[in-house]
Amino acid sequence: MKALLLALFISTHTLAAIPLSGDDERSINNISKMAMQNVQLKEMTKKLNLAIFEYAKVRDLADQDYALELNNIASELTHLNDHTSELSPEYLKALEEDIEYIHQDLIEMR
Repeated sequence: MKALLLALFISTHTLAAIPLSGDDERSINNISKMAMQNVQLKEMTKKLNLAIFEYAKVRDLADQDYALELNNIASELTHLNDHTSELSPEYLKALEEDIEYIHQDLIEMR
């Protein structure tokens, strides 16, 4: 349960501000690319939250590894938003697929 709450807490804090430009290593000079990246991160956060709530419904049936994986993904989303500039679309797609796979797996446990 603690891992579940921690994952939910972390996932709601993944959208820290990324500077638009400047010397900061996290800066993104292309505003439209930054906006698209932020939308992707927000959508992944929503999907992750749905997976976390699904885990809460089946936590008696599900392995604790699901909670740990959800927590790891929440931490990864936070890290991506806090410490990167331009993210690889392929990497974001793979991360989104991981979230969706876990979510579907948890739904099937009901």
